[in-house]
Amino acid sequence: MHDGDQIEIIHARHPVIEVFIDAPFVPNSVYLNNSTDRLLIITGPNMGGKSTVLRQTALICILAQMGSFVPAESAKLPLLDRVWTRVGASDDLARGRSTFMVEMTETAAILHSATPRSLVLLDEIGRGTATFDGLSIAWAVAEYLHDSPEHSAKTLFATHYHELTELAERLPGAQNYQITATEREGEVVFLHRLERGRTSKSYGIEVARLAGMPPAALGRAREVLQRLERYELDVFAEEQTKVASTRALAVGSSAPSETDDAALRSVATSAGRRRLAAQSSLFDLANQRVVDELRDAKVDEISGDEAKRLLQELRAKLL
Repeated sequence: MHDGDQIEIIHARHPVIEVFIDAPFVPNSVYLNNSTDRLLIITGPNMGGKSTVLRQTALICILAQMGSFVPAESAKLPLLDRVWTRVGASDDLARGRSTFMVEMTETAAILHSATPRSLVLLDEIGRGTATFDGLSIAWAVAEYLHDSPEHSAKTLFATHYHELTELAERLPGAQNYQITATEREGEVVFLHRLERGRTSKSYGIEVARLAGMPPAALGRAREVLQRLERYELDVFAEEQTKVASTRALAVGSSAPSETDDAALRSVATSAGRRRLAAQSSLFDLANQRVVDELRDAKVDEISGDEAKRLLQELRAKLL
């Protein structure tokens, strides 16, 4: 223990999980301070171990502060005033609070009460509402905990919003970390290692396979994912062209505010275009089933009445 602000834990382990698993526990190291590493944005696959890293860090800090041995090769830890957590999903329906309302209430308490002497664990902020709403809230929460002089706590922020990794490019105290995984013979292998960097995949469908989801549903999910990703790439290419044109027009501009306004308009337009593309791709997926049925129909072997009935059924399925 020391009077500074650095948390440095080498090869940390979770003292409870380690006892109950059969495989060897994969230890990880964590470093935080109140300057260059006060906001760690952790991305990685489902089931990869993000929540484990968050919780073992908090447990080690609490054990050390109460005078106990800690499950780590070594640890240098500051005195903390509190450990704040926003993890898991729960509701309080008897009091009229949905799962998302409980999440926001707990998040609000953290933003009002955390101090530079606090440790904050945020596990999936903003997932209980629409994508743009949730991403906006998660982004604002991360910025607030980084920028606020009174509430800039040391923060571990686990998320599947990969867009949040952009914060590390513009905030001096934010760092990107990832829980690693690899693909081997068509399957995902979770390595459970925490490393610097960012990831772009969550492997949610692979976790659904491990959970026992029917093969037909898994196959359809992969098909939907491939089509959505293709539409996303098409929209991204269009955005890049638009951004390049905007930058070319902004060259030599003497009014920074006008350039900022143009950038904001571009972001808003891109967001709307992305939403429209996602919606269009889902319509395309639904109608693709109709195309497939029509392609498989044996038109040479059915009567005129059967062909008419088939066309009526297919037309009813079109969106």
